[in-house]
Amino acid sequence: MALDYKWFKLKTLLKSGKRPSSEEMEKFVLLKRSKMGSTKFVGITGSGGKTTTARFIHHLLSEKDKCTLSAFDNTFPSIIGGMRKLEKNIKYAVFEISGDKQGAIDAACGYIQPQLGIVTVVAGDHITNFHGIGEIAREKSCLVSNIPPDGRVFLNADDPRVLDMRSRSRAKVFTYGRSEESDYRATDLIISAAGRLQFKCHHGEESAQFDVGLLGLHFITPVLGAIACAHQLGISLSSLAQRGKTFTQTEGRCSLHSSPNAPVFICDTTKAPFETLNLALQTISHFPQAPRRTIVLGTVSDKSKKGIFTHYKPAYQLARELADRVIFFGDKASHARPEDGDLIAGRAQFVSNIVELRDLIRQTMIPGEVILLKGSAYIDHLERVAIDYDKKVACWNNDCRMKTECFRCDRILLNP
Repeated sequence: MALDYKWFKLKTLLKSGKRPSSEEMEKFVLLKRSKMGSTKFVGITGSGGKTTTARFIHHLLSEKDKCTLSAFDNTFPSIIGGMRKLEKNIKYAVFEISGDKQGAIDAACGYIQPQLGIVTVVAGDHITNFHGIGEIAREKSCLVSNIPPDGRVFLNADDPRVLDMRSRSRAKVFTYGRSEESDYRATDLIISAAGRLQFKCHHGEESAQFDVGLLGLHFITPVLGAIACAHQLGISLSSLAQRGKTFTQTEGRCSLHSSPNAPVFICDTTKAPFETLNLALQTISHFPQAPRRTIVLGTVSDKSKKGIFTHYKPAYQLARELADRVIFFGDKASHARPEDGDLIAGRAQFVSNIVELRDLIRQTMIPGEVILLKGSAYIDHLERVAIDYDKKVACWNNDCRMKTECFRCDRILLNP
């Protein structure tokens, strides 16, 4: 009775139109969570692949059951907001959880209280907030230790730092990856001519062939994590494979964009930490038939605390090995220092602003050319160049302060 009275008071406060304090909001969320005992909560963390994992598992689970998704906005305030908006009678709730600073995952888990947890990879994303990669791994492992004994934990067996988290789990652990020891193992990985991830997934005596709309072999990690979790929730691998065929990539995360009389764009424009830069750049190698392959390289971030300029030269070297032309975008690009021969031949070019980039690509494009746009959504907003071929872009501000991707921004289009 006391719990119902507190629930009534907090619901009345929220409906009154008055802005609740953060303390009142957190009390409301905790009470709401206590009333959702039949809902299975899935928590996902890692230095990369969280959003794809969350979206893919939501896609797999929502075919037959009511499933809600909280992705993209994955920090503590956003999670509290997402918990508040949960509807009744949900069978599954999937939450992407950021470990962007110490204590973030424990704080989020206190309210989500996930019964299932997935960890993707440990890398240097947000390294400036931590004292080394080991500290990042410890933060990610907090999700594992928050899963109750009757829950399930899913760990990437191909990442030693993630696999080491087994010792922190009170719940049963399932591993996934390409290694032979994985509980959920992928074999025969290829990217098809249509730019789709194809592989065979094995678990015990069960196996199924998957064909998923994702460009890049590195997406096997989030996809397998989602498959393992959904399979443990009672869905057969063959059913998951059939459902997986209709999944579409998150825009801005190695997403393909093509229009008549336009280049084929690969947009990996959400973030660009140096440590995982090669994974994105490699996607352009899946188009050997292209008459020209161009990489546009914007802001590269999060390599170390000592400065952000030293990694532009190795970034250029990576790009130059894979592309016929590299275009550097922004005021930091001069630190790449390309070879004189590449500059003279036009294999390396510089642009300082988004309009200059748009015009250069329009003036020099070759029919069938594949162009990879790689940068940070919060700084560069390179995706506008691709969007403009399909829909008329209104915003060409080179100093955009919007903290969102152009694909999700309501100001981007002219007469949307």
